[in-house]
Parts: sequence; C-alpha cells; structure tokens
Amino acid sequence: MDDTTRRAARSLIGAREELVFHTLKQDPEYQELCQQQEESGEAVEILLQKLEKDERRAIHSYYDGEIHKTGYQITGAYLQGLRDCFHLIGFLNGNEVRI
Repeated sequence: MDDTTRRAARSLIGAREELVFHTLKQDPEYQELCQQQEESGEAVEILLQKLEKDERRAIHSYYDGEIHKTGYQITGAYLQGLRDCFHLIGFLNGNEVRI
C-alpha cells in the first residue's frame, strides 16, 4: 500500500471511528457496560493500592500493553476488511484492484 493510499485509509478509519463513538454514546447497553467497567475499575484500584508501587506499575503496564495490542489488532482487521471490500467490488465490476 503506498503512502497516499495509507493516508486515505487512515482518514477513512478516523471518520468511521468518530461515527461509531457517536453511535455508541447513544446505546444504552454500551452506557451500562461503561458504568459497570467504571465500578470494576474503582474496585481494582482499591485492590491495587494494597500492592507495592512497583507491582502496581507492572500491572498497569501490562494492561496498557494489552489495550494497545488490541487496538492494533482491531485496526489491522479493519484495514483487511477494507482491502477485501475493494477486491470484491473490483471483482464484481470485472476490474483488478491493487491495494
């Protein structure tokens, strides 16, 4: 994928993410999940305070890494979906699309 295509894909992904976040903010099930997660997070923080500072840092670092890794995987899956979609559209139109 060339640089121009990569920038266009990132712009498209950013626009789609904004739409998803806007839609999720209006979803009662998502709002409930966020509330539960916030409550769980508060309980976890109480437990973490019982640990030494270095132990807390290690746990936070691990979960930050997991969040980053998951985001990277989701972005990769989304990009692959875009590529597949373009290939399918090209195939249906009788054209070859290179991405």
